[in-house]
Amino acid sequence: MIRINLLPTKAKEKARTLKNELIVFLFFFAAALAVCMVVQKNINTKISNQKDQIAKLQAEINQYQADIQRVEEFKQKKADLNAKLNAIKDLDTRRSGPVKMMDEFSTIMPKKMWIMSFKESNKKLELDGVAVEGPVISDFLDKLRSSQYFEGAQLIQTQLTTQDGKPMQRFSIICQVKYST
Repeated sequence: MIRINLLPTKAKEKARTLKNELIVFLFFFAAALAVCMVVQKNINTKISNQKDQIAKLQAEINQYQADIQRVEEFKQKKADLNAKLNAIKDLDTRRSGPVKMMDEFSTIMPKKMWIMSFKESNKKLELDGVAVEGPVISDFLDKLRSSQYFEGAQLIQTQLTTQDGKPMQRFSIICQVKYST
């Protein structure tokens, strides 16, 4: 015998299944939404912490920037002072150097020699003069070479000449002058 169930049980069961699926869907949706909110809050917290750290580092950079600027100012002042000290040293050398050089020159100058021309330019000295005899020139040249104010003394030429009827040796010497010792 065939049984026919005329009661609407399938529709109730279908509605119940649909209701259960909707509840499960809403539950998972709410759980996913909660997870998203937690992740979003976590990310926002990290962003806030990073912004705070960036602000602290920027403040530190600004502090160091001021220190760097002061260091640069000190370096500039030091360079200015060094330039002034070098200028003072150079002026002192120029002031006292020629005096010391001329004092040395007068000390080593032989009595039987006369300087006719004394030209100094860019620390190069050119001497022209006359001497009674050749050995006087040789001694003078040796003294120039051993002096601390003259270097590289070279005899350019000697020439026999007469002056007031007496035989004399005309000479030309070049050398470098050192003002500072």
